[in-house]
Amino acid sequence: MNNVFVLRRGNTDRVKDAKGLHLITSLTPNGRKVNILLEELKDTYNLEWTTSLIDLDTKEQKKDWFLSLNPNGRIPIIIDNTKPPPHTVMESSAVLLYLVSTADKEHQFWFWDPIEQSKAFQWLIFWNASGQPI
Repeated sequence: MNNVFVLRRGNTDRVKDAKGLHLITSLTPNGRKVNILLEELKDTYNLEWTTSLIDLDTKEQKKDWFLSLNPNGRIPIIIDNTKPPPHTVMESSAVLLYLVSTADKEHQFWFWDPIEQSKAFQWLIFWNASGQPI
């Protein structure tokens, strides 16, 4: 992972001081899929970001500072500090869609064609609404 920082016991200064894109995640499948896309965007577009890992066992994601960013208390989230004010995106699918819509300028990871986009949205919504297998 790129510029990784592990948050420990309320040490949220790294999140507050982050510049550019900042991913807050953990090493779970949902957290990793966002990191994989970020790595691909880095290889393709030289995209830079920082990462903070949180320890789910200590329930860091249920603390007030995290809940102010994602009321659902789940990872991953991304904070886009290039936007005034900073823009937070929660839920892994929403984060993936945000990244392809803002960083994938040549549509290497998403579709140009509206019909293909519609098909992808349908499957994405089906996957999320139908209860993905764990």
